[in-house]
Amino acid sequence: MLVVVIVGILLLGGLKNPHKVAKDVGKTINEMKNVQRQFSDELKREIDESLQDDPQPSSVEELEKKIRELQNELERLKNGDNKA
Repeated sequence: MLVVVIVGILLLGGLKNPHKVAKDVGKTINEMKNVQRQFSDELKREIDESLQDDPQPSSVEELEKKIRELQNELERLKNGDNKA
């Protein structure tokens, strides 16, 4: 991708001012790095937030306990007992 950017800049800007071309390439690379960093930070933040919003049980015993609780609640609802 970097090669494409450099070739594009050379074709559009020519070699009339190589210092400007090098400066533009450097700016473009920095902008690309910043966008990549921002995307990565946003992705990490979203993943962290989603994990905090939906904590997962940490053991088989906790999962089994949660299943039993849900089964009991389902039976209460089937029997018409709406008390929690």
